[in-house]
Amino acid sequence: MLHIEFAPMEGITGFPFRNAFEKVFGGISAYYTPFLTVNQNKKFGSHDIRDVDPKVNQSVELIPQILTNKPDQLAWGAERLYEMGYAEVNLNLGCPSPTVTKRHKGAGFLADPEEVDQLLSETYRILEADHCSVYLSVKSRIGMQDKSRFDELLRVYESYPLHRLVLHPRLGSQGYEGTVDLDCFEEAMDSLKCPLIYNGDLRSIEDVKAIRQRFPEAAGIMIGRGFLYDPTLILKIRENEAGEGNPQEKTGLENGQKSAAEDIAGAENKVNAESKVNEENKVTNLRDRLKFFHLFHDTLLDEYSKANPYPDSCVPRMKELWGFWLENPDLVETYGRDTLRKMVKKIKKSRNLDDYQLAVEQFMIRL
Repeated sequence: MLHIEFAPMEGITGFPFRNAFEKVFGGISAYYTPFLTVNQNKKFGSHDIRDVDPKVNQSVELIPQILTNKPDQLAWGAERLYEMGYAEVNLNLGCPSPTVTKRHKGAGFLADPEEVDQLLSETYRILEADHCSVYLSVKSRIGMQDKSRFDELLRVYESYPLHRLVLHPRLGSQGYEGTVDLDCFEEAMDSLKCPLIYNGDLRSIEDVKAIRQRFPEAAGIMIGRGFLYDPTLILKIRENEAGEGNPQEKTGLENGQKSAAEDIAGAENKVNAESKVNEENKVTNLRDRLKFFHLFHDTLLDEYSKANPYPDSCVPRMKELWGFWLENPDLVETYGRDTLRKMVKKIKKSRNLDDYQLAVEQFMIRL
């Protein structure tokens, strides 16, 4: 089974979203948290603490992600998360948001590979001194303004025992625009020994097939926006895998790393054992996919409602998602772009939960 990871998105993919997606679809090998920050007093924010609370993440395989450019903060955060039961922590060196990069964090930190080297070197030194065996991984771009020092970044990454590297082969300055640089990803495949995960522009089954064909040795793929636009993409991927008869793959994530390997193996076994779509339950039919979409919507609304005592608080979250669902291929095919845009405009005008549910009920009844 293909190793599939769910990329984080700030304000959207918190624990209610993760739990809803897992309940309806499953099939995700690892979910990543939206980035956590460590303040100057060596504390996480209350929102971050709640999102990584193991009690609300029991149904998913979760990898917390930290955004920082300071080794003492990264090491402190990794150690606290390890104490909470997380075997692996991910360092965010890929966020392209200007509010992040202008503070020399995320992709903004990639302009100087020497600084990346110092960050990792000192972090590993602190972890070793504190006898903490947490595994570190990195999510990275290929540079900030240009890729002229990408080969230096690769040498830095290769010099540390990273548990995995998730590579989005774009510059930080590109954001999510322009084309991905697949030659850079190929260079990383040739240079690195750690498991390498592909991330970037995977919005359809055709996109996934193309990356799988070009990089069959990659340890897996990570999808974020693709699952937001089309949640049933996970079903299409698994159906395609089953149709091609692909066996369980060795990702390289399990080799010689006991606790993290056990976590990942457990996630893979769960995918195999609890897969909600198999050869007897295909979802190539448009109507069936719309039913899954409807079920996901209702489950997500329920999870948001349970996570907050104020009923109307879930409405802004749901309306934000409809911005993505305007590009949902099945909804576009069913209604056409103009009609769908009018429906979503009405949904976005809802002021409270009752208004929202009424607007959606009028929309969903046609699915």
